[in-house]
Amino acid sequence: MYEWLLDFLLIRVDELYAAKSDGEILGGYIKSSNRIYRIYHGVPIIYPTILHRHLRKVISAYRRISPNTWRASRSDWFRHLRRQQAELIIHGLEYLIGSRNIKKLNILSVGCGSGWELWLIREYLQRTSTNIRFRAIGIDISLKALFEAKIISKALSARNIDFICAPAEFLPFKDAIFDVVLAVFGALDHSIIFPRAFKEISRVLRPNGIFIGTVLNKFALDWIFKVLRSFSLFVKTLRYADRLFAKIRVPIRQGYVRIPTHFYTIFELGNLLRKNSLRLIYLKGIFSILPMDFKSKRFSILHKFLASVDYKFSSAPILRSVGRYIGFIAEKI
Repeated sequence: MYEWLLDFLLIRVDELYAAKSDGEILGGYIKSSNRIYRIYHGVPIIYPTILHRHLRKVISAYRRISPNTWRASRSDWFRHLRRQQAELIIHGLEYLIGSRNIKKLNILSVGCGSGWELWLIREYLQRTSTNIRFRAIGIDISLKALFEAKIISKALSARNIDFICAPAEFLPFKDAIFDVVLAVFGALDHSIIFPRAFKEISRVLRPNGIFIGTVLNKFALDWIFKVLRSFSLFVKTLRYADRLFAKIRVPIRQGYVRIPTHFYTIFELGNLLRKNSLRLIYLKGIFSILPMDFKSKRFSILHKFLASVDYKFSSAPILRSVGRYIGFIAEKI
């Protein structure tokens, strides 16, 4: 855990204790008023006790999911997903950097997992701009994923990137301290109190800062086709249409776990952004033409063609609203 991380925290740090061995933090705590926040292997765990009770089922599920579950190397579908997400993130950075004279950036990744988007940003900034200094923090509710992120960070000697175990619904950071906030792939879909997550992200963003995110689309084109082809799925969809959360199955080594998941409409997303002083500036669909199939490994010739169309035209007026995922960039006003 790097000392600069404390400058970002909303909580008052009355006492910090960290037990080290060979320069590595084994454990410790942060004392703030009458609360003590534990540190495990250099990762502070910071969120209210009452919120932990709300999240305990989701936290338990993520303990059983391998951080490698969504790696690009697993299949052509995962590789396509990561390529689309990377395009979204880089487009947001280019918009921010190109519109003003920036010397340094503070970056937050919500639901960062093992940190792939932070390594992407690090490589992009090192390759394209040597004048911009940045500090980045990744948060997630999965300690397992964050421990892996710490290992990668150490291997890269990335002392300007650190991690905290915290949920999207309670960001333990000061107001208006980040220039960029990311919430890509699951962070907003599995948020138990998702309107608060949007509110918190807006709170920690500086004016003119950008919010880059993705959400699952309730009216995805490939899902509509699936429903129309299956009467039983059509009936099931109608039965649960008014529910705020569905429970999706995520495969693990032995079986699967169910995770509460909220599917957004394009209008709901727009309303959540506007209510939190966030102006939508870019929209794209992911898996708009190409059907999403994480169970398969390799693209057929048809899938390769559809993936190419999906990538090139994902921000076209029609396709940007019908993807399985909706990718967006919004600016704090």
